[in-house]
Amino acid sequence: VARVFSEALGVDAHRGDQRRKGSDAPDVEWVGCKIWVEAKVGARPNIQKAIHQSLDATDGRTIVVVSKKDREEPLVTMLLDDWMSLFKQTKLSKRG
Repeated sequence: VARVFSEALGVDAHRGDQRRKGSDAPDVEWVGCKIWVEAKVGARPNIQKAIHQSLDATDGRTIVVVSKKDREEPLVTMLLDDWMSLFKQTKLSKRG
């Protein structure tokens, strides 16, 4: 996920500090990023667990879970309130 973000977004994304517990460091991060990114992969990635793990983080970043089931396309999951806020910001920026 860090490599995909780096290549597609032109940011210096890297894996978070995996030595720290889940609520101390996201799975993917980059300087200035206001998103808490959790990445899960496998036959049955537990998206709900990843969301709850991220909610334990207290730094206020928007939570995004990037999950990928084996042999399927990756998905992005976020809280509805966060998605609505993002949608409103995008809609307002297109008016200008």
